[in-house]
Amino acid sequence: MKLINENMVKTQKIIRIMVFFMGFNSVIPIINGSILFWIVILFSTIYGLMIFFDSPKNFIFDNKYEIIFIIICIVSSLVNYSYMNIYSYVKTLMMCLMFFILMTHTKEQTKETLKNEMDIIFYAIIVFSFFITGASLIRTIITEPNNLVNSLFGERYLGGYYENSNQSASWAFFSLILGLIYFKKNKNFFTINSIIQLIMIIISGSRSVYIGLFTSLIAYFLYYSLVIKGKNKKKISIVIFSVSIIALIFLIIITLLRFKWVFNKMDQINFEEFLDILSSYRYFMWKEAFIIFINKPLLGVGVGNIYQATHRFFGPESIFTKLNMEDPHNIFISLLAYTGILGFISFFTIIINKTKKIIYVIKNEIDNKTISLLILFVSIFIFSVFDVAVIFDTHIATMLFWYIAGIFTYKFKSLKSLK
Repeated sequence: MKLINENMVKTQKIIRIMVFFMGFNSVIPIINGSILFWIVILFSTIYGLMIFFDSPKNFIFDNKYEIIFIIICIVSSLVNYSYMNIYSYVKTLMMCLMFFILMTHTKEQTKETLKNEMDIIFYAIIVFSFFITGASLIRTIITEPNNLVNSLFGERYLGGYYENSNQSASWAFFSLILGLIYFKKNKNFFTINSIIQLIMIIISGSRSVYIGLFTSLIAYFLYYSLVIKGKNKKKISIVIFSVSIIALIFLIIITLLRFKWVFNKMDQINFEEFLDILSSYRYFMWKEAFIIFINKPLLGVGVGNIYQATHRFFGPESIFTKLNMEDPHNIFISLLAYTGILGFISFFTIIINKTKKIIYVIKNEIDNKTISLLILFVSIFIFSVFDVAVIFDTHIATMLFWYIAGIFTYKFKSLKSLK
């Protein structure tokens, strides 16, 4: 019996918007996040089963790597049941949402319906961030004007109405890049939006976003230099290249200013402490998490169990216990600690598979929207080396990463079908 029809494409759009809403909810909790999560899980499960039973063989073939990874996550959590952490399974459910809802497109999906869905989601991110970032800057200017200056010297990072400064920088970055896709439709609005988002990025203190922005500038420079043809090509390339150099110099200067006090006390701290400070207190988390992996190399300690595992292994002196942290903030070490070498290999098989599809699309269909989505995809992965951005999470960065992966997968299939 055929379960999927043209009307179900609309249902899929609604469910995807609901999934994205969890990322918005993390900034402003309009309703209880747990209730929202289980509502989304319920509807997603029903729809996912309909897609599966509509064509089981195709579903399994198209998602074989994702299914293997989810199975490894579940097995790892079951093997480590002694930690009694229900969130180990909840976080695995989050990955199911990313894989089987955000990335899955039925054959009834068309370019027109996908474009409409993308416009709704991307405009929502742009407008939402425009108001939240703008309100955050206005409040800071009125109530704490000194913080705008202090943030540049590492004395305080500006988070505004977001969860923290990393989130404020990430939202601003996403809004900025997505805004470039629609810039020609409303130049005045998107110019203002670009300015306020860029200000937020600069004063947020998030060096991972600085790197993402620098990467974006280089990518746009190459795009305009090598692909675009026209009389303004040279001028645009020079401007972007100049801004890229300025951005790199800014990143170096800010890093040195932020840690200037470290260099004055070099004789009082050891090398490991110095690395920990430069990594914003991530080095010892990475070290402890890697030791946990060494002790359980095959399947790890289970998704989300790093806090319990390090506390059991290192005692109250664990950096995770001291800082009350639940993630190593590094995608490579997180995967190794959570799911062992099996999960690590299966996950990066997914990434390699998606990367091949993206490269194919870039070769055959490159335009401003495609290059912007590529930049976001790469930048979010860069963020994940220093933060929680791609796995076992419902922040907007996670949503965007897998949604973009799904868009490229759809484009890949469409291009293949034409040949």
